[in-house]
Amino acid sequence: MVSSLALVSEPKRGLILGHGGGSLAKWLARHWPALELDIVEFDPVVVRMAEEYFDYRPPATHHVSVKDGRAFLNATNHTYDVMWIDAFARDMIPFHLTTAEFYALVRTHLNPEGVVAVNLASSGKEGDLARAAAVVQTMKQAFPVLETFAVEGPWNTGMTPAKNLIFLGGRPIEREPLHTLVTKITDMAMNQHLPMETITLLSTRRTEPWPSGVVLSDDFAPYDLLLGQERSPLAD
Repeated sequence: MVSSLALVSEPKRGLILGHGGGSLAKWLARHWPALELDIVEFDPVVVRMAEEYFDYRPPATHHVSVKDGRAFLNATNHTYDVMWIDAFARDMIPFHLTTAEFYALVRTHLNPEGVVAVNLASSGKEGDLARAAAVVQTMKQAFPVLETFAVEGPWNTGMTPAKNLIFLGGRPIEREPLHTLVTKITDMAMNQHLPMETITLLSTRRTEPWPSGVVLSDDFAPYDLLLGQERSPLAD
């Protein structure tokens, strides 16, 4: 996810939708202290646990809001250089954060040269692949060119291979050749502004095209597809 920082020239403001244990926010506070950061989490218990159990202490440049992510975007006038969307658990998908209307809203809040990174858990099984294809097809309504990378998931699903799929979109992805993106990420990691693991991430880039997927909308976001259930007829 943080590799997106290398693709934006001098990022000033970022947004995280989905706080979790606060690991991303903690890393940014340590390594990018000047970055103004809005953090949006729907569940106040998650916010409290990040502070009490995962030692996240928001610095003055971090602004934590307990609010639905889409409602936050509808209400804010801020635009962002980098947006991280990490609100998708393996089996708990907020449908209104998956639709074409949502990604159109995301694009309006992304600065012209900004980058969005979306994290989606996947078991690699047929149903999850149908869900991922739907997310890709839907994102492409607002972000016509995407790059996909895969990080091995730390959770135990009983299914292999378990991965976090990382989708990157935005004007740098659309206009810059792949070798330029790779060079920027590699150089930033070598200069210790990104974890060295981001170089390994580059080798996981998906080269084969995604299969055609369902475009999700506010009026059509099937529950079984979003859960990655293999019995969904939309996975066929």
